[in-house]
Amino acid sequence: MAGVPVTDGISIVDTAPDGTFELISSTSREHVYLSLPSGYRIPTNGTGTARFYQPIEPGLGNEMAAEFTLERSEGGDENHTMLLLADIQAQTAEEMALFHGQTVPDIQATLRALGDEQAFAMACGDIVFDDLTFFSEYERAVRKMGIPAFQVVVFWYSAGYLGYLDAEQLTWLQEDLRRVEAGRPVVISLHIPVEGTRDIRMGAARPVLAGSVSNREFLYRMVEPYATHFLSGHTHDAEHLFLHDTHAQVSGTVCGAWWTGPICGDGTPNGYGVYEARGEEIRWRYKATGFDDAHQIRAYPRGAVPGAPDEVVANVWNWDPDWQVLLYEGADRRGPMAGRVERDPLAVELYGPEQLPAKRPWVEPFPTRHLFFAPVDADHGDLRVVAVDRFGREYSTSVPVNVTTKEP
Repeated sequence: MAGVPVTDGISIVDTAPDGTFELISSTSREHVYLSLPSGYRIPTNGTGTARFYQPIEPGLGNEMAAEFTLERSEGGDENHTMLLLADIQAQTAEEMALFHGQTVPDIQATLRALGDEQAFAMACGDIVFDDLTFFSEYERAVRKMGIPAFQVVVFWYSAGYLGYLDAEQLTWLQEDLRRVEAGRPVVISLHIPVEGTRDIRMGAARPVLAGSVSNREFLYRMVEPYATHFLSGHTHDAEHLFLHDTHAQVSGTVCGAWWTGPICGDGTPNGYGVYEARGEEIRWRYKATGFDDAHQIRAYPRGAVPGAPDEVVANVWNWDPDWQVLLYEGADRRGPMAGRVERDPLAVELYGPEQLPAKRPWVEPFPTRHLFFAPVDADHGDLRVVAVDRFGREYSTSVPVNVTTKEP
């Protein structure tokens, strides 16, 4: 095949008309890999993970040959689906068993509903906490899913997290983007968000270095010509940001609050993202583990939030500014609900100071921007919250009468 980009992670060359290429690399580079052309299946390892690379192992004369074999995909791949698995974070055999027993069957059901459509997964960093011996168990889960899986790498400098894109990654990205026509959609997956408001919601003056990409201005300039989506995890909450003509989505996590409960600290259920590509149109939804696709709202009765004694509350975790969140009493529409930064009542109950999980003492409820409030009388009738997403899909849930914060 001609015109296929091949790279060592810094330099990129395109294959010649006969499919050959010559790449001058260095012994510091570990792999040679290619950008998979459209219309071909994603090659896989025996474990099910994507195999788009080969190790660089120089032979005689410091040269080597690398051959990549691709198989055409039946029906093409103009329509396809990607599952974003943020922060699996399995540290123990018990937690890995939860991933196998809860998440994997849910993903299998999602894939069955897609039928014959091409699909792949993206594990968005923090896959096995800090114990790499569990990676083989992650691979076993990938085999059970039955679709290829990519893994997002994390920049590591031996002393903790740092949101940073090094010169090598930026050099490669700049060269790769030169091969993309201006105006086309580009999706960039990374572990730590490019930007987020988590720390600001917690009262900090600005995001900490561990919570966002510190040298993001270079990245913003590179993607200016494109319709760019950034997908990330790391913060264990859900958020949509629209900055510098980009759409940054921070996903809720597979593990929730590190496998200590059914939700993240902002009330987002354990789950994963589902991204459907239809040509150049991309649609998405968040799939809560153990629930059907309609589970997009959790409602709380009047007084569930201490600072709002006369208001009902709804958590709409995949909300962005193009959503509508409405309150109905019986058949009557009372009007839109107002967004306010607050803590989710269920998260407060599960992860408050008296309930902090012993194995995860850092878990806590934290303020979120996707809580919505509306005042109601004490003797109100039947209430229902209706949310309409940016794609016109409608979701609804009834508001319980009594103050209860238990997840169904």
